[in-house]
Amino acid sequence: MTGVDRLHSEHKLDGNGIKIGIIDDGIDYLHPGLGGCFGQGCRVAYGWDFVGDSYDGNSAPIPDADPRDTCKGHGTHVAGIIAANDTTFVGVAPRATLGAYRVFGCNDNTQADMIIAALERAFRDGMDIVNLSLGLDSGWAMSSDATAVSRLTSQGLVVVAAVGNIASAGMWEVSTPSIAPGTIAVASVDNARYLAYTFTVSTERNLSIPYPTPQDKRPLALSGVDITSAAATAGASDLACEPIASNLRGKIALIQRGVCNFLEKAINAQEAGAVAVIIYNNAPGIIHPVTSDPKITVPVIGIQQAHGLAILRSFRSGIAAQAEFSKDILTLDNPEAGLLSDFSSWGPGPQLEIKPDIAAPGDSRARVYRISHTPAVSVRGLNASDMPLSRPQQRDAPATLVFSHNRVRVGAGKTRQIKVRITPPATLPPREHWVYSGYIVVDSTEPAGGLASSDAVHIPYLGVKGNLNDIHVLRRTNRHPALQNTRDNTTITWPDETAVYTVANDDYPQVVLSLNFPSARLYARIYSAHDHKLLGLVPDSLSLWNGRNELKEDSNVTTAWKGDFSALNDTQRLADLPDGRYYLDVMALRPFGRENADQDYDIWRSPIVTFKRAPSTHGVNAVL
Repeated sequence: MTGVDRLHSEHKLDGNGIKIGIIDDGIDYLHPGLGGCFGQGCRVAYGWDFVGDSYDGNSAPIPDADPRDTCKGHGTHVAGIIAANDTTFVGVAPRATLGAYRVFGCNDNTQADMIIAALERAFRDGMDIVNLSLGLDSGWAMSSDATAVSRLTSQGLVVVAAVGNIASAGMWEVSTPSIAPGTIAVASVDNARYLAYTFTVSTERNLSIPYPTPQDKRPLALSGVDITSAAATAGASDLACEPIASNLRGKIALIQRGVCNFLEKAINAQEAGAVAVIIYNNAPGIIHPVTSDPKITVPVIGIQQAHGLAILRSFRSGIAAQAEFSKDILTLDNPEAGLLSDFSSWGPGPQLEIKPDIAAPGDSRARVYRISHTPAVSVRGLNASDMPLSRPQQRDAPATLVFSHNRVRVGAGKTRQIKVRITPPATLPPREHWVYSGYIVVDSTEPAGGLASSDAVHIPYLGVKGNLNDIHVLRRTNRHPALQNTRDNTTITWPDETAVYTVANDDYPQVVLSLNFPSARLYARIYSAHDHKLLGLVPDSLSLWNGRNELKEDSNVTTAWKGDFSALNDTQRLADLPDGRYYLDVMALRPFGRENADQDYDIWRSPIVTFKRAPSTHGVNAVL
């Protein structure tokens, strides 16, 4: 599917003379496919370790000059795809020179300042291309790492970055720095074929059930082990999103996909005693459960919906089912070839960012170009309450495109202008914020079998039916937004509730909220309940370029409020408020909103609370 073989055989492109920097968890340069050495004259000729093995994203980095990958192998895997060259595997650019810039320790966390430092060093080292198979959660082109990438691409550096691996979060979720203008943001699509192991179930002797190779690439080494549903009783949920009541000790847990993420399901099954976890899809298609967390010590695999339901049928008939796992690896045709992988982030960005990378054909002859439209299905990523859908809805309702010309003749070295009028799908309700998209195809040859030629130019477009500025950015549930006592976790949410805080011994509130949609500006105003005068901000509540929260109860934003305030144009604590009654307006800027216009914010007004300190805890009060 990739066409790399054609690059090598027909176009003789192999990366010779090109420097490619890889910002990741290092490269195992001792691997023979990557040259076996580090430094000048080696395949991996440049690099730096910015963090050290023990760095976890919050600890102090311990940099050194050796960027070797000794922990996870992710950067080595990426380097192999890009530039491996040995008898067993050849990468895309087998003669390229590599730079290894290590920004992860022996876990999966890093910070934007490490990424920026690596980008700057790669630029100084003369890299032509930089690859970042990583991403941070901000999702805003104004974030620090995305801003750095934009500046470097304007200087000629080509930056390729992963769009993210959080498909479970639904739409409107793009990692940084891939969201940055000028960056080539890469999603994942399924290959034409995939590697799989198989197992059989005692109740379905004629059925060999395939499962994609797990994260460690090894088959499950289990034989004659009972499979049981994660549902505690017949008819109960088998989603395993809550602690599992039944005893799974020594058994394989069969769990349905959906509602919560793979990690939560695996943890609940493991804590119930399961020796392995099989997650079956809740829709047609292949799944690859990703549970890269050290807390998970049991294998986790995914199977198709039909196979999971077949196993469930045997449970309902009261027949025990044992699994027998084969060690043989197979190469199978993928029915979802070319479709977005089930783990890959959807997009678009919070400001409808799309980045079409266009290559124009040209030679010494005049050509006639056909202009046509290839629509995509429309996609809905928010429900009626504007909460994200973990599996976006799809509808065959395309936009209508009208071209000023359907066919144009362009002379060598000349240009022609074509106007396009795009009308959103008429059948889609504006309040549901459906995303419509597709391609404008410019092709100089007649299609063969309805398909564009390999030289055709595809120009993507994307829009939203409706007004994003009316979205409820703040997630409203029985638990959010709320004021939560940091001492005993009691919460108040509704206008008729109230609370009294002494501030002593952690007796003060914190604002707890979740975001349905990314918000460029988030803060909490303080008002006097007596005369409704605006007094200032909750200290440290002002937050810029906020990403959306995940679809989990514990995915939220919290800000402590110790009865103090800051000035409206400052985030630092100014002074204590006098004892009295107050309320908050929590402000979340809507998409494309104006930061100085209150009507462009989604606002939650808190219940009225009282601060009543003991005499010894007053400190210095401000004069208001």
